Amino acid sequence: MTHPFILAMYRIKNVERWIEKSLNETSKICDEIIILDDGSKDNSLQIGKNCKNVVDIHRKKNLTFDETK
Repeated sequence: MTHPFILAMYRIKNVERWIEKSLNETSKICDEIIILDDGSKDNSLQIGKNCKNVVDIHRKKNLTFDETK
């Protein structure tokens, strides 16, 4: 049986206090992680860049929050 490919997406802003632990736990079950950053001013992006499963980081300020997408 082949293992399914699992991709996680994080939408973040100033979450350095918990992002490292969350990314490490998510990496245990996900093959790749994409981060959508809404203008973090802390170390959130650097922590994300250091995670081996993070394959892409998109940074944009004032992202529209729309749960239907």
